[in-house]
Amino acid sequence: MRRTLAPSLLALLALLASAAGASAQVPCHAEYDGPVFDDAVSMGGPNLTLVVQFVAPSSFTANSIEVFTGEASGQNSVQLWSHDSVGNQPAGLLGSGSWAMVSANGWQGATLASPVPLSAGTTYWLGWAPINNSQANVDTSIPGNGQPYRASFDGGQSWLGPFQGVNHWKFRIFGACNAPTTYCTAKVNSLGCTPSIYSVGVQSTTALSGFEVRADDVRNQKVGILLYSVSGRAALPFSGGFLCVAGPVRRTPGVNSGGAALPASDCSGDYSIDMNSFAQGLLGGTPSPSLLVPGTVVDCQWWGRDPGFPSPNNTTLSNGLEYVL
Repeated sequence: MRRTLAPSLLALLALLASAAGASAQVPCHAEYDGPVFDDAVSMGGPNLTLVVQFVAPSSFTANSIEVFTGEASGQNSVQLWSHDSVGNQPAGLLGSGSWAMVSANGWQGATLASPVPLSAGTTYWLGWAPINNSQANVDTSIPGNGQPYRASFDGGQSWLGPFQGVNHWKFRIFGACNAPTTYCTAKVNSLGCTPSIYSVGVQSTTALSGFEVRADDVRNQKVGILLYSVSGRAALPFSGGFLCVAGPVRRTPGVNSGGAALPASDCSGDYSIDMNSFAQGLLGGTPSPSLLVPGTVVDCQWWGRDPGFPSPNNTTLSNGLEYVL
């Protein structure tokens, strides 16, 4: 016998279960998205909106949401809500999307009408307005309590709860979470400028171009190389600054910073190399095979000559950049 969520406090407190499946895309944040779900539990209504509290583990822009459900067909919606810390309940609707549920159990969901930026360490509520008698997205087999949750039957004007019990709510949030990030400390060069690394475009294991790793505020008309590693970050004293990539360290072919023509000496230079092109072997050198493997974490840093410092510290060092393929 399937238990059904009814529009009552006791029924909401008794709600159990969830489901699992697979998606080709990697979620930015997921909770209890393993293969186990409680097939004996269904969602109730009518007009139920269920919200589950979560904390964003990192900053990213959410663009779609999935829950594990099925057993019914019709229009469903998913939402993201901000948090009212005083009332411990949803504060305002940040974004929503709808889809036509199919009856086969599996991961289902919708693209949000507008992307929603989420901030690391901030509390939010994930909402789902399900079809009556649809498969509940909970796993009750996990020891301990699941996430706090609330319910509304008037579109979020008022909330029942909060509740917390054996229900471990299953959901996935997708979005732009693989954006490159900077880290480590750049070395101030002999002209007083601080080289700054950044990227333009989208990293790829298949594209022939389209992802440039750059550094600005470098000395003009100087050769630089991009140091990179697939072994993680570092912050090791090196040449009067810091080596920001862990060994073994690899390198790209050299590039010229350009900028003002000699004999001018300033910080108008800009290093740049397309790492998609380099990974495909189009720029020479010996690219690491790992640059063609999805999921590889790459850490990199620009190195160049700075004749304004005495040897062995006559180098330019940017900060570090990390990206995921």
